[in-house]
Amino acid sequence: MKVLFKLTDKDIGMPEKEVQEYKIRNAARGIVINQEGKIALQAKSNTKEYKLIGGGIESGEEPSEGFKREVLEETGCKVDIKKELGVTEEYVTMKGAKQISHIFVATVIDDSQKIS
Repeated sequence: MKVLFKLTDKDIGMPEKEVQEYKIRNAARGIVINQEGKIALQAKSNTKEYKLIGGGIESGEEPSEGFKREVLEETGCKVDIKKELGVTEEYVTMKGAKQISHIFVATVIDDSQKIS
């Protein structure tokens, strides 16, 4: 799988520490496009950040299925995945964590108009 980018503490001006072994978290995120061509973003009010829609993959779950589930949970929309772009790697040394996110492009096929 193609690695799109690696993000470290240093990239965002945070101090790094040496980590012997990272706790791995697998996730799925993506670009979700509605019928009007608008892209959904998740606003994190506590940090004033914006992220692609998605989240953690459950044990035994395929990344594509986890992405569809997360999109439905977070937006109330069912999506059709058009493409998997690759993965991103995020290293948070202060927490000893590494998140590997599968990144997808998807279009909305059903919008319940109910955001959870």
